[in-house]
Amino acid sequence: MEQTMGMSAMGEHGQHPSSDPPRSHTMVVVGTGQIFLSHLPMFMKPHDYQVILQASFSGSGSDPQRVYVDDRKAHPDVLLYTLRPEPFVLPDLFPPSPGQQAHLRKFQADLFRNNFEQPDTNPVELAPKVVVTVESIVLGRKFTPGAPALDQLAYVLFGKGAELWLAHVITKPPDFDQILSATVGGHTFTDQELSAGIPITVPSRKNLAAERISPGGAAIAAVASEQVSVELQPHVEFYFNDNSDLQ
Repeated sequence: MEQTMGMSAMGEHGQHPSSDPPRSHTMVVVGTGQIFLSHLPMFMKPHDYQVILQASFSGSGSDPQRVYVDDRKAHPDVLLYTLRPEPFVLPDLFPPSPGQQAHLRKFQADLFRNNFEQPDTNPVELAPKVVVTVESIVLGRKFTPGAPALDQLAYVLFGKGAELWLAHVITKPPDFDQILSATVGGHTFTDQELSAGIPITVPSRKNLAAERISPGGAAIAAVASEQVSVELQPHVEFYFNDNSDLQ
């Protein structure tokens, strides 16, 4: 049954600048010092967007951000935490033009340990009706039908302080979704640069899941914006999906 958008996902004007219908957009949660959310995309409307958000959690009568951080510390072997947002229009998170405010800055979601979409992972609801405040858009892009495939393995580097993340850049099927923690050698990035996402490529590898950056193996990456090369040391793969349709 199609869901309609709740008031918690309405922008301040109560209108939608996009023709996309409101839906619930599942997100992966990573980070403890700073929370980041990665939308789980599909190559079909209205989920055909790769979106990474820098965000914070709040709630009435509780502190869901503290609940999340404490639960991660108490369950170090659990990698995947997910959000189940109330239906909203995903591109409403994007500013209509540079310098303008996005139509939607907050939405409500239920927070889970493990994947709430997969009962076999034993999902546990940690906090219902969490208020998610979007602090910045690390990456926000709609998939383009007929887009050329990437020749080289490509990622977006983001994070804050010493807590750094890599997200694989998704373009067209077949493709894969991946988020992993990493450290970077050879160059230092500011928190401001990281909050906007830093595109990097691995020239020596093809854009294939079999050649992805994996824990235990370093990789040399090119940062075009800085005209430098850096050494990536991957640590933990928090999420990976190599289904060609990303379902």
